[in-house]
Amino acid sequence: MSRRTNAAAAAGTWRLGDLTVNRLGFGAMRLTGTAPFDRGAPRDREHAIALLRQAVELGVNHIDTAAFYFSATRSANELINRALAPYAEDLVLTTKVWPGRDSSGAWWWATPEQLRGQVEENLRQLGRDHLDVVNLRVPPSRRTGSVSDHFGALAELRDAGMIRHLGISNVTSEQLTEALAIAPVVCVQNPYGTGASSEDRALLDRCGELGIAFVPFYAIAGSGCEAGPVAQDREEERLVARAHGVSVAQVRLAWTLHQGPHVLAIPGTGDRAHLAQNIAAGALRLSEHDMTLLASPDSPARGDRPRTTTVPRSRPGHDPKRTTWTAPRIERTTRIGDLATVPERQMLEGWLTWHRETLLAKCAGLEPDRLARTTVEPSNLTLLGLVRHMAEVERSWFRRRLAGERIGNVFTDPGDGDEGIQGVHEAYAARDFERFRAEVAASRVAAAGHDLDETFTSARGTPLSLRWLYVQMIQEYARHNGHADLLRERTDGKTGD
Repeated sequence: MSRRTNAAAAAGTWRLGDLTVNRLGFGAMRLTGTAPFDRGAPRDREHAIALLRQAVELGVNHIDTAAFYFSATRSANELINRALAPYAEDLVLTTKVWPGRDSSGAWWWATPEQLRGQVEENLRQLGRDHLDVVNLRVPPSRRTGSVSDHFGALAELRDAGMIRHLGISNVTSEQLTEALAIAPVVCVQNPYGTGASSEDRALLDRCGELGIAFVPFYAIAGSGCEAGPVAQDREEERLVARAHGVSVAQVRLAWTLHQGPHVLAIPGTGDRAHLAQNIAAGALRLSEHDMTLLASPDSPARGDRPRTTTVPRSRPGHDPKRTTWTAPRIERTTRIGDLATVPERQMLEGWLTWHRETLLAKCAGLEPDRLARTTVEPSNLTLLGLVRHMAEVERSWFRRRLAGERIGNVFTDPGDGDEGIQGVHEAYAARDFERFRAEVAASRVAAAGHDLDETFTSARGTPLSLRWLYVQMIQEYARHNGHADLLRERTDGKTGD
């Protein structure tokens, strides 16, 4: 085996009982064929063995498997045995029981008395004297039933030395409580991904409070997608992926790992290039802005319309259905008169805040179609375009230049220009306003760690100070607020701050 690195450790570690594992592991479900179980063509044996060895070389020390992971001619457990035995001391193998498949591939569910046979099957195939972690995988039909008989049977096998630690899978919070009353639980393995329910989130949080690892499955594919990634990527996922120069799958993995230090990831693949990408996702750091976008309840799948805005205008005479979203009214947090005698930094930040709020005030109360309308011909400026443009300006100066983040543009949809003014569409007004607010919040975070005299480098290599940046942003907003003043007056006659 080649020299081992520890790339998988970039996301940190967690303990499964007394076993320390890197939070980014490997799932063996797709190891045996082009689709799980018997749905695809079996994979080349040597390729699968090489992939497992590559995973360990990259620092993976937590592999999730099961005796029922097999295709017509390949068994995940036997491939793991062939590739990795004798096993490294720090390698943790996690398996699961209760479901099973007979020699023809037909599914069956074990009684409590039959669980011993399933544990022994895993021991034989893996060539182990004991199993590190065994999860009790609860069938969908028992999500509201008791698990005490089955979990109690596993606890007895643990006491007998056949199992080191126990976990449960596909369970409710009530079933976790029931299991904990019988024996310690080191992990909960449930479906979880972007768009998870509040109930799912509550269970994840509870595991963190109890010091129990939460191990999502289908983190890349989405709930119930054993066959692979979902067909449609959410627009916000694509935006974040392009900003970081990574794939949507990597964004989903990074998002998973950002859910808490006790959350582990076990992405599976049969492709060595995808394996390397999955491991690299452990080093991907998502910003507060990224997480805000990914958590947005209005994040649509590709081709969908946001639910809080109007639909696009159509042919003359057509009356499209509209929602009630309007640009929100702004409660001022800064008064100019209060800035006269404050310290310099507070004054600069106060003026910048006032101008940011002024731009939003110019939009307040307007519906999306009016925000996206050009009213000062021949200019193509719109109020929504100005909001988008200033989101780009905020990111360019504070995040790229001052903080040194290597990220792309805020708006990267087809038709968008580099500065956000182009590509305006009324259907995405609410989303665009949210992104503006997120960029302002990120700018404040970026500036907070710097003194006024601290310098950074402009795109042309010129050293600039944070003091200069504040002045630059104030004049940039002042100029565009003048444009917004005229656009608003031409829209509905309103003037003033």
